[in-house]
This record gives sequence, C-alpha cells and structure tokens, in this order.
Amino acid sequence: MNSQKLVFNFLHVFTHEPILSHKRYLIKFYLLRRLRRILDNNEIKFPNVPTYGSLIKGWGILKNVQKIFELWAEMVDHCGLQPDDITLGCMIDACVSNGKGDHALHLFNTYRKTIKPNAIMFSTILKGFALERRATDALQFVKDNNVEMNEVSFNTLIDACCRSTVNMMSSAENLLEEMVAQNLKLDIITFGTMIKGYMAHGLVDHAILIYRKHFCASGSRGEISRGEASAPLVPNEVIFNTLLDGCVKNNRLEQALDLFHEIFTLTKNFRPSHFTLTIAIKLYGRLGKVERAMELVATWPKQYHIQLNNHVFTCLLSALLNNKW
Repeated sequence: MNSQKLVFNFLHVFTHEPILSHKRYLIKFYLLRRLRRILDNNEIKFPNVPTYGSLIKGWGILKNVQKIFELWAEMVDHCGLQPDDITLGCMIDACVSNGKGDHALHLFNTYRKTIKPNAIMFSTILKGFALERRATDALQFVKDNNVEMNEVSFNTLIDACCRSTVNMMSSAENLLEEMVAQNLKLDIITFGTMIKGYMAHGLVDHAILIYRKHFCASGSRGEISRGEASAPLVPNEVIFNTLLDGCVKNNRLEQALDLFHEIFTLTKNFRPSHFTLTIAIKLYGRLGKVERAMELVATWPKQYHIQLNNHVFTCLLSALLNNKW
C-alpha cells in the first residue's frame, strides 16, 4: 500500500472512530506513531498534487504546522504545481485544525477565482471561526460569500454562536428557525450544541427546555419544532454530560441531582464515562455528600468498565479537601 492510501486510511480512523475506551486510545496512539514513521520516511519520487494533499493531511493530523507549510510551498513554488479542490481542501483543513484560521481564509480567498469553493471548504472555514470563537466573522463570511447552507454548515455556524465569548444565543436561535424554514434536519448535534451554548452562558432553564422537548417523550413545547410527528431524539453520553456539567458549573446542584437520578432511572442503556464520574464527584462534593462520591469511585469501574485516571482522583481529592476530610 502506498503512502497516500495509508494516510487516508489513518485519516478515516481519526475522523470516524471515537475514543470509546482506554484500549482504543492506545490503538490510536500506536497508529499516530506509525503514521509519523511513514511520513518521516516518505520520499516524493514523482511529485503530483494528490500525493502532496495526502502528506499535508497526514502532517496536519500530527500537528506539524511547519511541515504542512513547507509541503505547500514545495508543491506550489518549487514544483510549480497548482492545487486542485481536494488538495486545497486538505490544506485549509490542516490550517484550521492547527489554529491557523486566518491562513486558511487567506488561501480560500487566494484560490477562489481559479478553484470553485465547495461545501466542504465553506464548512471548514466556518469550523475555524467556531474554534476561535469568532461568531461575528463566521456570520459575515456566510453573508459575503453567499454560502449555500446545509445541515453541516448550519450546525457549524450555530456552534460558532454558542462558543462566542459574548452571548450570541439569539443568533443561534435564529439559525435554528432558518433550518426549520428550509426543511433541514435538526438532529442530536444541533440540539446538543444549543444545550452546550445555553449552559456556557448561564441559561440553564433554556438548556433544560431543549432537553425536555426534543429528547423526552413528553415535555413542555418551545418555539422550535422538528415537526409534531417527530419521535423524541435518543440522548447519548455527550448530551447527559453536557446537562450535568452545565448544572454543576452554574451551581444548580439540586437540578443536577434530579437529572442525575432521572438519567440512571429512565435510561437503560446509558454507560457513564470518566467525564461523567468526575461530574458526579464534583456534584456530590459540593452537596457535602463525599461518601456518595467515594461509593461511585469504588463501584463504577467494575460496573461500567471505567479505568480510573488522574482527572477522577484529582476531583475526588478536591472534594475531600473542600469537605475537610
């Protein structure tokens, strides 16, 4: 298998296989090391645009910004090759993933006259704005470029609004309404992002309303609707953790405790993670119920196959010290 195919195989693993266990984390760590060896030993005997795109993608995964810039300059300046839409997309993605959003935008603007921007490029640029908490720039980019919005770009733009350092949840709500007007699918990602945004800005009741309406069989109705015939969405670990963590961070401890009990009582297939355990420890610690926190640390690893890590022990130690144990 040549290096180009290997890089894309690794890319599939990193972008489509979530880390579900300590074992999978070790597998990904091994693959990263193997990818590094492949790229270090790679020699471009016959320079061509797809090969450069693969290598840029690979070094982007490895967070080597200098290398991706060197490869781009080598391809364009030294070899005189002009990128195609795929390779330009790889470079834009590598820049965005490594905190170089402005450079990605510069490349986009430089080549837009010769390479027609596609939906992936637009979404990647929006992702960069979201990661850098630049929601206003993201909204302006959509307007200036007359971006044809789909579910992915809407979700990314909503994420940018939710991440903003200033409260832009009204803009996020307007985007939801636009999705409904365009008959686009509002899914677990859409509402999960909204819940996280509301929690980040202290709007706990708004977050709970979203959860009650779209993830529960019955609940109060809000203004945004996926359609009266829509079945409730099935919440996952991320949704539950976002709700619990948001309540704890906003000091809504009793509400967090009620949700905690509700989740474990009504949700049969929910499997908590390390993060869930740290949230629970913080919750019981702030409620002065350290014994309950210690009980979870003692029982959950065996019950849910959780391997305790430094984050868990740090939270437990903090709870013990705060309660003067």
